[in-house]
Formats: sequence, C-alpha cells, structure tokens
Amino acid sequence: MFIIIQYSRGNTLFYLRNKNKEPINSKVIAIPSENYQALLFKHIEKLVSETNNKIEEIRFILLEMNDIECLSINAVCEVSRYLKLKLDTSVIVTNNIETFDYNEYLSD
Repeated sequence: MFIIIQYSRGNTLFYLRNKNKEPINSKVIAIPSENYQALLFKHIEKLVSETNNKIEEIRFILLEMNDIECLSINAVCEVSRYLKLKLDTSVIVTNNIETFDYNEYLSD
C-alpha cells in the first residue's frame, strides 16, 4: 500500500491506496502550521491503523506540497526527510499527483 499526501490551501489530504491503486481510506484534515511535521506523522499513523494495517506495510509516500509557503517550514524537503526518517520508507516529492507514474514504484 502507499499514501498520497497533498497539501492545498491550508488542508492536508491523505489518500491510502493498495498496490492496485484502489482507495482504502482517505481524509482531509486542517493541520496547523505549528508542529506540522509531527502532527502529519500522527495523522498518517491514525489513517493506517483505522484500516487495521501497519506502518511497516507502507511501500512509499507520494508528497505534493505546492502551496507550502502557508506553512511555517522552510521547504518540502524538510517534510520529506522527516517522514522518511520516521516511517523508514521512500518519500517521493512531485508537483502533480495526476501525472505521476505510479506503476514505476508499484512494480515488484
């Protein structure tokens, strides 16, 4: 499974998908800019646990944060490094989740 995280206009959208790109769970959450990374991680944990899955099952995270200047962090790379460290998985940053080649990362 993998997670798509999209930050847009003050909201963080989470999409949990299986290896066939089918939806498992999704949420839209307004996360305050203060302590954003830690709160983001907690919401990922909650999203995964709500579906009786484990964090270790996440193959990768796809991160789209085009509107990041609204947050009190310096760069998308800060968020991606934090998630990579906490989740021990690949974090892929993209400008557009619609044009991303999922098959490249989902092939075994």
